[in-house]
Amino acid sequence: YIPIDISSKYLEKIVAKLDKHQPAINLRPIHADYFAGLEWLNLDSTICNMVLFLGSSIGNFSIPDAHAFLGHLKNSLH
Repeated sequence: YIPIDISSKYLEKIVAKLDKHQPAINLRPIHADYFAGLEWLNLDSTICNMVLFLGSSIGNFSIPDAHAFLGHLKNSLH
């Protein structure tokens, strides 16, 4: 599981919680914004990836920015 978030505190919290409740999960958190994190995934992975947005992150984008983001996402997922 590779959580990407701009908040290092969130990543620390989610890693601690998952380590406690699901220790078998291999975690590789990325402290970055979505674009930088997805670029890293694109460089580091040749397998299919899946993205899950929790909350309303996509709703924070304007419609043109959301289209651009989703296009970037598509190109980064193999």
